[in-house]
Amino acid sequence: MEEDQRNRKTSCFEDPVECPVKQFISLLERSLGITSEFKRHIYNSRIELLKAFRSLLDKRIEDLEARVGSSINKQAEKVEIE
Repeated sequence: MEEDQRNRKTSCFEDPVECPVKQFISLLERSLGITSEFKRHIYNSRIELLKAFRSLLDKRIEDLEARVGSSINKQAEKVEIE
């Protein structure tokens, strides 16, 4: 049984799942060929996708920092009672 589990783990790494976008681009390349202009557009789109994710992360970081900052200001104050 342990050997069977090891074989499954090994086969998982040997047969990685390809990205659907990569599969689509490979299909285009085989059927239409790839021009340098196409490569430039694909490269730029990868950059834009990463920038889009970065903007989401930056916004989430700002929200968390604002929440932490507002909770720091809400500390209890010592009040003297007569």
